[in-house]
Amino acid sequence: MDKAQNIIYTYRHLLILDNETDAEKDWIIRKEPAAKGLNTLQLNIISYIKKNDYCMSSAIAANLDILRGTLSKQLTFLRKKGFIEVKYDQADKRVKYHTLTMSGINIAKAHLALVKLKDEKIQACINEFSLEEITTIEKFMTQLLKVESSTNYD
Repeated sequence: MDKAQNIIYTYRHLLILDNETDAEKDWIIRKEPAAKGLNTLQLNIISYIKKNDYCMSSAIAANLDILRGTLSKQLTFLRKKGFIEVKYDQADKRVKYHTLTMSGINIAKAHLALVKLKDEKIQACINEFSLEEITTIEKFMTQLLKVESSTNYD
């Protein structure tokens, strides 16, 4: 296998690792059992709301770079599970804000603790590269994100 094929294989393997029973979700569930069954997007939505209490859907969608329709479905699911609540603006009842319940707060704390641990490990890996290598990795990651964000496979 050449280096390019190895990169593609490793990338695909990383995608496979993100599932309902992966080690990260198991770690979160051990800290907060109510998180069982949540996917990565849902955990990130909960954590975003924790860091930005009383936020609007448009801000969540923009910051997580997801479609508003996708977000709406996820918010409905999280509200039905009892992890988030909707509050209405007193001056304009059309304006909705999202906040976490106590269960949502506990899930967010567990998820954010894991994110912190993972970020520290990733930073340690990055520190092993030269600035020139980091620049190349950054360029590659930006291009990879464009591939993942694309909806055109023709």
